Amino acid sequence: MSSKKNISSRLSALRKRHKITLASLGESLGVSNQAVSAWEKGKSDPSIEYILAIADYFDVSTDYLLGRTDDPEVVMLNIPPELEGAKFAILGDDGTTVVSQELVDKLAEFARYMNSQKK
Repeated sequence: MSSKKNISSRLSALRKRHKITLASLGESLGVSNQAVSAWEKGKSDPSIEYILAIADYFDVSTDYLLGRTDDPEVVMLNIPPELEGAKFAILGDDGTTVVSQELVDKLAEFARYMNSQKK
């Protein structure tokens, strides 16, 4: 499924699930109801700015809107200084990224331990 198809179908489903009109969503985002309608029909794509605004409005992740995951939940992790700049991902069986705060905390503990061994 293309990202255009995902954005359009997921935007439409979210708007209808929350019982929000095209005009109301457009007003909240600062665009016309025609723009929202075009996004939902796949006639045009929202800019990155609007993808972020839509995700914030419906409290879903941009990955969900773009079809990279079927889980709409936004997960915010507290990344400690020991892991700043580190890039890591744990992949689940379905290929989606699965990282918990507990795992981040354990990685930070390990990083502190490794740093202490250098001394």
